[in-house]
Amino acid sequence: MKFRVLFLALFMVPVALCFAPNAQASPRIDVVIRFDDYCSGMATDSVLRFFLLFEQRSIPITFAVIPFEGPFAPPPGQPDAKPLTEEKAWILKRMLSAGNFEVAQHGFSHEDNTTETPKHSSEFRGLTLEQQMQRIKRGKELLESRLGIQVQSFVPPWNTFDENTIVALKRCGLCILSAGKSDPELQSSYSIPVIGCGAGVATLRKRVEEEQKDLDHHPVITALFHIYEIKDFEPSGTFTLAELAETLDWLKAQPDVCFDTLQGAAKRQYPNLYQSMPAVDPQ
Repeated sequence: MKFRVLFLALFMVPVALCFAPNAQASPRIDVVIRFDDYCSGMATDSVLRFFLLFEQRSIPITFAVIPFEGPFAPPPGQPDAKPLTEEKAWILKRMLSAGNFEVAQHGFSHEDNTTETPKHSSEFRGLTLEQQMQRIKRGKELLESRLGIQVQSFVPPWNTFDENTIVALKRCGLCILSAGKSDPELQSSYSIPVIGCGAGVATLRKRVEEEQKDLDHHPVITALFHIYEIKDFEPSGTFTLAELAETLDWLKAQPDVCFDTLQGAAKRQYPNLYQSMPAVDPQ
């Protein structure tokens, strides 16, 4: 009996070490897919077909949602900005109920507040702190009231922002930024997780294959795209739903690839910076 107890004890020690929190983690590539410009004007059938592609595969995705349509401060005599419709809000709630999705705030109304060329378009850069806070706060409150959730991630339109944007996000209760590159300097200077916006879906497989050649760290690969990039909905698009499905199936088959939302990636990559509300953390 004593021998049996001793044997079990000796056997369980190495097993326990394998699952210990400080055990060396296996190679891992986090893939974050961001779908931008979800809004009231988007065709419902297109959204549903796209949504089913991810739901059937249990692949998480972050929807960057535009809360309003129209200018924040319309000229005299012009109607106020229209909030996200109940129909589009219902679709988002259906997606969220699947458990693998996240809603990020995509500005206020994707309004260009610059007078520069489209290449330098921005909704927030250059505005005062108070102006930015008003837009962010109003958009966040709309999404949270319509969807019954807490929004943590912010995606600035055109991926452009400034120092005032960072301060405004923190004051409004947003704790993750997705724009530009995931630069360690940005993490320390802003004290907020920054998950880069990455390239499109068309190059996603190639970028994962490049990381797999020398996987000595846990990289985050982000891919953002828009509905108009899908040929099934827009003839000038760059890929079809079938091609997207093929890419997703290939990624699912890779043992070192894990899918995440912006929240999940922020929690894994920057645990010391990630704070506030419980995060969506799909495996």
